[in-house]
Amino acid sequence: MYYARTYAHYVFLIVTAIIGAAYTTVNFYPDAPVLSVIEKTSEKSVSTEQLNTIISDNPIQFKNTKVVPTPDNQQAVIMFKSVDQQMQARDFINSVYAKTLSASPNLQANYPSWLKFFGATPMKLGLDLRGGVHLTLNVDVESSTLASGQDNAQDLIKKIHNQELDYDRATKINNGVSLTFENADKAIAAANVINKQRFAKATAQGSKVDIIAEAQSMSDKQEYIMQRTLESIHKRVNELGLSEAVIQKQGSRHINIDLPGIQDMQRAKAIIGNTATLSFHIVSSYDPNNKNSADDILLNTKDGHALWLEKDAILNGDSITFAVATSDQGRPIIQIQLNGGSAEEGFYAATAENTGKSLAIVYHETINNAETKKKQVQKTILSFPRIKQPLRGSFIIEGMRSFEEAETLALLLRSGSLAAPIDIVHETTVGPSLGEDNIQKGVFSIAVGLGVVVVFMTVYYRLFGIIANLGLLYNLVLIVTCLSLLDATMSLPAMAAIVLTVGMAVDANVLINERIREELRSGTPTMSAIAYGYDKAFATILDANITTFIVSIVLYGLGSGMIKGFAITLIIGLICSMLSSVYATRIMTGAVQHRISNVNAAIGI
Repeated sequence: MYYARTYAHYVFLIVTAIIGAAYTTVNFYPDAPVLSVIEKTSEKSVSTEQLNTIISDNPIQFKNTKVVPTPDNQQAVIMFKSVDQQMQARDFINSVYAKTLSASPNLQANYPSWLKFFGATPMKLGLDLRGGVHLTLNVDVESSTLASGQDNAQDLIKKIHNQELDYDRATKINNGVSLTFENADKAIAAANVINKQRFAKATAQGSKVDIIAEAQSMSDKQEYIMQRTLESIHKRVNELGLSEAVIQKQGSRHINIDLPGIQDMQRAKAIIGNTATLSFHIVSSYDPNNKNSADDILLNTKDGHALWLEKDAILNGDSITFAVATSDQGRPIIQIQLNGGSAEEGFYAATAENTGKSLAIVYHETINNAETKKKQVQKTILSFPRIKQPLRGSFIIEGMRSFEEAETLALLLRSGSLAAPIDIVHETTVGPSLGEDNIQKGVFSIAVGLGVVVVFMTVYYRLFGIIANLGLLYNLVLIVTCLSLLDATMSLPAMAAIVLTVGMAVDANVLINERIREELRSGTPTMSAIAYGYDKAFATILDANITTFIVSIVLYGLGSGMIKGFAITLIIGLICSMLSSVYATRIMTGAVQHRISNVNAAIGI
């Protein structure tokens, strides 16, 4: 039984070391910058032969370029050694082959296939290591709250009208409105109706009713708007494939976004800040000089033609749950799926009633007016197909000029419209060269710290120092493995936490070796001295790690951004340090202690 337990310990250490080595090795193969080249007419990837021709025709003669197939084997990409080469090649292709080809930058995995057996992938790198962009967004919650308040006011007026309590006039007051009624009885009755609502408080004074928005209601609305905006931005960033992005709320009006390794920055900014959505209206007249109703609205198509539409939309973009861009006989289209329920039933009833008429698909986009310097909603008719039959939960829309435009619109529809207008108030760019420099400095600091420790432990504690060094290496491998499995993002603070963990792991081994020395000096037999050394040092090591663990939990709970990254890495490091310094080194020591002829010399006495 004893030998079975011992061998089980050996197997555990060897298996975890092999898996950890795979997860550590894969980080020496970071994602490579590549270019995907497609034909503008067909939106299909060009062939390998065409890519080789493009490389040979390139007068700049980029180094280390090669054509590699993507994992799905449906297209090939040009791989580069650096991002600078990638950007130069993109500019070259998009200028020389502007009429026929389009080059899009991307990143592609570049690690050996045998590492896939372990499921190992390179760790994500933060903004400070990989380069990228930091954005600070200002969310205009006031305007959205005001719009919401106006909607609530309209609801209140409807409720008052439903009770046959028509007012004579309305005047604005601070944070509300004052309604004047025919007599005091109607004013009291109206106040009672309004006070049943949670978002406003009404006070009757004679024939007047002052309606004031509840402060708590306004605060709750603003918090709700911020939460919805955060959710929409999260969806949009995820749709862009930026899974390493960090999105955090700052204060009550701002949102911070870190986009590590971002390649197409302009498109990312446009999609993150775009408030575009769709609405569907019945076309009432094709003649701009003639309209069917006083409530009809006149909008232009993309080609500049004007159409009269019914003012009320029969469907809004909020009812769309799925949208994907595809092509039909070379034309870009978007396949739409609705969320069901009353919106879908209402859409079906409206299209059934208006079969034979045209359905206008209106694109809403918030833009900055150069003259007034204010935001305004611009509405454009994408297309106005004829309704051939009632439409339910699935249909297509058309009218996009390019497949890229269709993809962007489909992305916006999937992620939902923003709850409030946003402005990018601050933008900081970290170049890839600076990020690479940070990586080199971070790795250098870890290597130097580890090297000094290894030399000291080997010289001072001899064989037991070598065992402690193996425990340190095992500790680093475990930390990297845990961070990779947790899909954590590596940053400079995380590297600092790893360096700190190495120091704490060394401290634990120093305590253990000094305890063993004390036992040997007091005449304790060799085997017992080693066992007592580990047992007596364990309580001290545990106390030190628990106090640091508590501080790390506090940092994680109260901190944000990089502080959280430092705290979580330190917590993982503490756990791995206990496992390596107390458990792993004891197993290794037990494996060799019977073969040591002079333990005093082996531990440096």
